[in-house]
Amino acid sequence: MIVSEKLKEQRKYLGYRTMEVCRDINMSQETLKSIEAGRVNPTFSELSKLAEYYKLSTEELLSDEPIHRLKIHWSK
Repeated sequence: MIVSEKLKEQRKYLGYRTMEVCRDINMSQETLKSIEAGRVNPTFSELSKLAEYYKLSTEELLSDEPIHRLKIHWSK
């Protein structure tokens, strides 16, 4: 899985819209959309900001492995 796919997948998994992510990390929507579409590669600064915002490490984003998520089952 490539970085652009991981970023888009994680944003959607967390329920974030591009507009709110961009506002919170001071990035243009055009930049984020271009990164997620794979038209441009993120700079290290952009990658770091997105990783922190999405609660991931840069290593997780750059590895060939998919993002592993823990599934939490709540019981009463």
